[in-house]
Amino acid sequence: MPPFTRPLCTAAMIAVAPCLATGCGSDGTSQGPAARVVFDAPAADGVVETYSFTIAFSFEGTAIDPDSVQLRVNGFPVAVSGGPTRFNASIDAGPPLRDDNLAEAQAQADDGRLVDGSLAFR
Repeated sequence: MPPFTRPLCTAAMIAVAPCLATGCGSDGTSQGPAARVVFDAPAADGVVETYSFTIAFSFEGTAIDPDSVQLRVNGFPVAVSGGPTRFNASIDAGPPLRDDNLAEAQAQADDGRLVDGSLAFR
């Protein structure tokens, strides 16, 4: 390698290393850790065998606006309680429950991103 290209390669590696370590957005800014929804109950793909049960979930990886938290079960809104990062919803048998169910939670992160996740259960 010619001697003048070695400093250029080193400079390029130094410039790219922060993006490789933390991830860069399309505008070159760091996106930070991945924000996500974690469902604690019911178990993923599990079978609920009680008349009433709780859907428990939390937001990890970023701060969220607790007032923006929404939960839908099979597309229908469900009231949630808790906060600022852990939330619960009490569910009774009957509508909107079906044989196969999908719970979808979302919230607005403090940085403006939408954080969402889903859980399938029976």
